This record gives sequence, structure tokens and C-alpha cells, in this order.
Amino acid sequence: MYFDDNIIFFLISILLFILFLLLISLYLLHRQKMIQQADRLRQLTIMPINLTNDDTESQNLALQRALRARLSEIKKIEKGGFRSNIN
Repeated sequence: MYFDDNIIFFLISILLFILFLLLISLYLLHRQKMIQQADRLRQLTIMPINLTNDDTESQNLALQRALRARLSEIKKIEKGGFRSNIN
């Protein structure tokens, strides 16, 4: 009887340890995906232009350049298709 109790305790301990490792790995994978999503959103956003300057023409040009760059990125993504964006 004593021998069987030790084996059961040992097996339960191993299963709990494996479950613990699985939970940690799932947490780390989730965290990594969240960081990648945040980086992706940061890349796709347009940086705000400083509106304190009186030089509105240069601000308009800078905004147009930024929008053109983003538009070209969007067109490249559209040409690549949905599957290439997932990767």
C-alpha cells in the first residue's frame, strides 16, 4: 500500500509540473503575440505632426508624404493577398 501511494503521488506531481510548464509556455506565447501586434500597430500609425508651427505648407507636405508612404504600403499588402499578411 505504501509503495502505491508513492507512485500515485509521484505521477500527480509530474502531471502538475507538466501542466505548470504548459501554462507558462502559453502565457509567453500570448505575450509575444501581443508585443508583435503592438509593434505592428505602431508601424501602421502615422506620427502626429507638430501643429504649433505657423508653417502650415510644410506641415501639409509632410502629411502628404506620410500618407503616400502609408498608401504605398497598403497597396503592397493588397497585392500580396490575405495569406501573405498573416505571416
